[in-house]
Amino acid sequence: MNRILKIWWKLALILIAAGLALLILGFTFGARGGYAYIGDGKLRFTSAGTYNTIQESNLPPFDAVEVMTRSANIEIIESDHYGLEMRLPEYEDEPDWGITDGKLTIDASKTDNIFAFLSIGFYKSHYIKVYYPGSKTSSIAGFGSNKLKSVDLTANSGDILLQGISADRIGIKTSSGIIKVDTPYYQSVAAHTNSGNITFNGIGDNASLKLSASSGIIRADASGCSAVDLDTKSGNITVSGQTNVDTEIKAKANSGFIDIDVTAWASLSAETGSGNITAAGYPHGTTSAKAGSGNVTMRLGGNESDFSYDISTGSGLIRIGGNRVGSPARNINNAAGNTINIRTSSGNVRVDFDR
Repeated sequence: MNRILKIWWKLALILIAAGLALLILGFTFGARGGYAYIGDGKLRFTSAGTYNTIQESNLPPFDAVEVMTRSANIEIIESDHYGLEMRLPEYEDEPDWGITDGKLTIDASKTDNIFAFLSIGFYKSHYIKVYYPGSKTSSIAGFGSNKLKSVDLTANSGDILLQGISADRIGIKTSSGIIKVDTPYYQSVAAHTNSGNITFNGIGDNASLKLSASSGIIRADASGCSAVDLDTKSGNITVSGQTNVDTEIKAKANSGFIDIDVTAWASLSAETGSGNITAAGYPHGTTSAKAGSGNVTMRLGGNESDFSYDISTGSGLIRIGGNRVGSPARNINNAAGNTINIRTSSGNVRVDFDR
């Protein structure tokens, strides 16, 4: 009986090894080519290296952009002209695009081919690029403020980049890919990626900035923002910039550190399940920090007597102004308008002044 079982186990292992080998070979070679319905509706063999390309360098002016793609990188690029460049796989449906009422719309998200869903990873060589005369390079007379009214970019799989583009409103979403934004002017930004990092640099006009990632690092310049909301389930958060006394900042990381270094805030709320929290700036209201497991360190403008304190730590030391004031809890009421609330289950707390 034991001998029969051993034979069966050997056969099972051989079949598993053969299956894994075939799987690797299939993804290495097979995913680069396959049968798909193309053009005339007939089933033909195509390759992941075969593309449809579109180039337009003299488009009519537009002041809004919307791009949707299933598997391609999206770039909105500062230029000296209105233009468009696309390189998309042959096996996908040709994109629908056009300019209506001043809005450039590109829809490259449709496909009926099963092969399209087997070409995971090849989006790196697929792209959609939109060229727009930015504020630095525009040579078009009478163009005005050189900013878009709105930008809406959606990719199921692909990176999204904005370079030197000003816009009143920016909305970005990608399921798998990085997001990079560099904008000299904006009023509202909302960006989300399920898997990938977000890097944001911009100058807001009393702006709202909301960035979120299911898994990824968030780095943000919050200059000119009135409201900042950053959230990542797994990853670090870094915030910097020239903020003001009316700025409200929220940062939450389930697993990762939070580092905030800005000019000032009206309110600050930082929370991490596992990781350190550091904050530097001039508070003008309530400052709250909560760490499940990690240290909390603050470098604040003002004097120790300018604040009231409600601080507790499950396991750790508490220092205010460089002096050890005890643990596990400290409550000091200085009848001040600015309050500091800090909670950590396991970690030290330190608050220093005159940064």
